[in-house]
Amino acid sequence: SRPLSTLRPREHATITQVRASDPALLRYLEKIGLQPGTPVEALEYSPFDQTLVLQVAGYQPKTLGLAITRQIFIEAQ
Repeated sequence: SRPLSTLRPREHATITQVRASDPALLRYLEKIGLQPGTPVEALEYSPFDQTLVLQVAGYQPKTLGLAITRQIFIEAQ
C-alpha cells in the first residue's frame, strides 16, 4: 500500500488502512466516508499546498491536506 497523498487526478484506489490515533480525526474521517474498504478517486491536486480533492463513494467531494492524506493508505485500482 501507499499513502493517499500520492494519489493524482483520475487515479482510483481503495482505502486499506488509516494510521491515525486522534479520536477527533478518526470521527471526522468516518463522517466523510474515509475508512478501510472505501473506493476513492482523486479529482484535483495542488502541488503548491499539497491538497487533494477526493471523490469518496457516496459522498460529496472533499479537499484534504497533507496532514490527513499521509495517514491514510491505499491500494491503486
